[in-house]
Amino acid sequence: MTSVIPQASMVTPDSRDQRTSEHTDGETRLTHQAAAIYIVTKLYDEARKEAAPAKTLDDIADALPDVLARSFREANIAPDVTAAVLPEAAKLLWAYIVVEHGRAESGEDVGFIFDLLADSLKHGTDPQVVKSEVPRVVARLRTESAVAAAEDAITKAVAASLAGLTTHPRDRAEQLHRAIDDVSAEHLARPDVGDMPLKEAQGAEAFSTAIEAMERALSLSDSPARTRRALRNWVDMMAAEAGA
Repeated sequence: MTSVIPQASMVTPDSRDQRTSEHTDGETRLTHQAAAIYIVTKLYDEARKEAAPAKTLDDIADALPDVLARSFREANIAPDVTAAVLPEAAKLLWAYIVVEHGRAESGEDVGFIFDLLADSLKHGTDPQVVKSEVPRVVARLRTESAVAAAEDAITKAVAASLAGLTTHPRDRAEQLHRAIDDVSAEHLARPDVGDMPLKEAQGAEAFSTAIEAMERALSLSDSPARTRRALRNWVDMMAAEAGA
């Protein structure tokens, strides 16, 4: 029977030394990361108390070696560790700076999102991951803000067009629906999205809008059966006019 016990010759002094060295290097890097998290997070928490945290962190970054050395002295950490920890501290500080600039751009009403990103750094998340995520978060928030502003503008425009009327014209509402469908169709027609002729994309968007409208009409109806009959009659009439 073949032995599965490693032979002594397979484990050489050089290989043991290499593993020991790699283990020691790994432990040293973790120690430096922990020191960076402790010091930089303390600086970050202090900066958050200022009127302009992002600017305060920018100023700290400009003088990071001196600030880090002073912070290490206050924390009773050996001075010779400062140079080794500086790269880790710089990466972490820049991630905090990106978070705070993202917060400043997006507004404090969504500050909790940036609190979560900052907390993830405090718990050891790779700073590069957080730096990459912040622009995506800011872009999403910017889009949501634009959509909310557009919704508010549309509401006000329709209300203004109906003010003082005792009738209920649908022309403005239909105009706005078409504008939204046309923009969506142009997006759908792009080669990297739906890659279809514009007219076909416009038809697809109009169909989707019609489906959503029918679903809403049925869900809001006191008599879904009656609404279903009315919708069916309407579709039959439109199909006849289109020669379908």
